[in-house]
Amino acid sequence: MINKKSRKLVTVLSLVSLFCFTSLGPVSAESSQGASANLGKQEPISTVESYTIETYSDTLNAEGYFEKTGYEVVNAVTKIYVDEGRAIKSEVSSIEDFYDNQGNYIKTVIKNDKSANDFITGKAKINNQNFVASSPLNDQSQLANVIKNNDTFEKETLDSSKEQAILKKLETNVSKLPKVQDKEVQGINLEQLNTIKQKISELQASKVTPMVSTCPSNSGGVESCGAYDNLYRHNIINGDFTAQVLGHAGEDSKYTRLHGSVGNNTAKASRLATFKQQINTYERYIVDDLEASTFWEVVGWASALASYVLLVQGFLTGPVGWVAVVSSYANALLVFIGFTSTSYATVSRLQISKNAAAQLNNAKTTHYNMLNLGDANYGSDYVSGF
Repeated sequence: MINKKSRKLVTVLSLVSLFCFTSLGPVSAESSQGASANLGKQEPISTVESYTIETYSDTLNAEGYFEKTGYEVVNAVTKIYVDEGRAIKSEVSSIEDFYDNQGNYIKTVIKNDKSANDFITGKAKINNQNFVASSPLNDQSQLANVIKNNDTFEKETLDSSKEQAILKKLETNVSKLPKVQDKEVQGINLEQLNTIKQKISELQASKVTPMVSTCPSNSGGVESCGAYDNLYRHNIINGDFTAQVLGHAGEDSKYTRLHGSVGNNTAKASRLATFKQQINTYERYIVDDLEASTFWEVVGWASALASYVLLVQGFLTGPVGWVAVVSSYANALLVFIGFTSTSYATVSRLQISKNAAAQLNNAKTTHYNMLNLGDANYGSDYVSGF
């Protein structure tokens, strides 16, 4: 959990990743290649992955929540191309086996997604091939334990032989996908990237404390958990609590803080328990699964989310907007690279970021209900934060 002193983080490593990205220089519309063309002359940054992850709905339900829909077991390779030090392009090949919340098989989706962004025009060319199969293609041996242990994400450690086996399976299946034509879509331009960069540059301090997961911690009967100023503290002995989350009004880096006591009110206790569970899950995604203690690129993504920066034209800002970008925007990986880095951005981390945003939204919705239903009997504050 970030304390007040350390929440305004030094930007050296985040800015380095952004600088490396933006200083590659844009490529003009005349020189950019299509998404399905030869993706760069240099060898790509390539990451092979095998993992199991929770799945959530892409849209909000009637109560304002993203619902958990089950799990998917994924084999994938992410390739990020740098063409002559300038134009960044991506290709993701994946086999995704989908299961419901009880672990019952639903379907398999084989995909090959290519994207090329022009940072002068803000346009992107995409090429998305996919096929739906009716039998699983990946090893689901981890799935039962993930469900049993209520895990959010489990990644398999791959040796070279396993990586080669996955690559061969992907190549075989992707080669059978039906061919499709490139499409031009709204991309992201340098001005937008520089806006994000400026937002991050405002988070300056003299000391950086690595974020390590301790959720939920218990000290003297007080449970606590949080990340990037989305947090709770709950005295389980007398029922007093503080619950804080990204502000409901959508203002940059503003947080709503509630103070109250559950007393003997079971409805208040239930809402607080729900909020705590959502913050616990959000913290697990953003700290453990996005590896915030090791990779400082997480700061770039988290600050963009909290700053309500418009990342993609036509999409909302904040947590709801990011879920929509990842769910339905074919150029999402290149946007993610924009405020992380080429070496950090992979398809699994993109999915994790979506789930983290979904949980943050869910916590905001529960928090809003707590405020409206009078749970903050000790008062509320509207404060600046990360």
